[in-house]
Order: sequence, then C-alpha cells, then structure tokens
Amino acid sequence: MIETPLGDLYLKTAFARWRAANPWASDIPWKGIPLQYRNEIELSATLMMTGGKSMEEIADFTTEARPEDLAA
Repeated sequence: MIETPLGDLYLKTAFARWRAANPWASDIPWKGIPLQYRNEIELSATLMMTGGKSMEEIADFTTEARPEDLAA
C-alpha cells in the first residue's frame, strides 16, 4: 500500500466498505483484523487507486505475447 495521505484515505474507505459488508467485524480495530482480510482490504484500496479495475478485468486485458507481436 502506498503510504501517503491519499493512500491512507483509500485504505480507510476500503476498510469502511469491508466493515459494511462484514458487520461481525464492526468493533475490531485494524490490527485485530486477520491478515487474510487485511490483505483483501489493501488490495481493494490499491485497485481503487489504480482506477478501479478488478483483477479479472486486468487479466482479461493482458494477452499472451506472440513473437511476431514483439518489437525488435
């Protein structure tokens, strides 16, 4: 995660959205959230920062390179 005030804002937003979707965690502080969920929240914040593309959209955009497509 990019450690800037803007990055922090994205992280807080992603954390708030995650908490809204997971009410069981509404009283757990950030440090108490299990690592797998923190990674998920950080990925969500990163994706928001980079234009909101999901991993599926990014994977769909990339294609396998063929030798004839590569520049010399």
